[in-house]
Amino acid sequence: MKIKFSVLLICLFFLSCKKDPPISPPVGNNTDCLNLSWTNISGIINWPGIDTVYNTPRFNPANANEIVYVKGITSANKSYVAKRNLNTGQETQIISDVWSKPDWSVKDWIVFNHADNQVWKIKSNGDSLTLLTTNMQEGFDALWSPDGNKIAA
Repeated sequence: MKIKFSVLLICLFFLSCKKDPPISPPVGNNTDCLNLSWTNISGIINWPGIDTVYNTPRFNPANANEIVYVKGITSANKSYVAKRNLNTGQETQIISDVWSKPDWSVKDWIVFNHADNQVWKIKSNGDSLTLLTTNMQEGFDALWSPDGNKIAA
């Protein structure tokens, strides 16, 4: 009797579940919120009507209130790494003409791929820009090791 009752309760529970409506892309140029999509900045593939795109956010490993991401302006065919303080909303442009995903190390370095297909690193304040490779064909998705001493590209 207990088993039948339990099965009945479980069936009633699942029958009462509702499916969430599908999420559609925003319409218009909404600058009040961040749309952290996986839009391809290098080819400037974008949702129609959206001029500013954001992608590949990474948290600061030393401060969960900061993120770094790629921001693209499709009308200007530009992209750059930006840092945002989530408490204040302040955005700081760090470096322009970025190709792909930035990654933030525990030692406050950001590694990224520039439009020249090479791997670069820069301090989160924009200082000490350093070229790390010289003949990569496609140096995508460079990442820091957990200790911040090595980079995989």
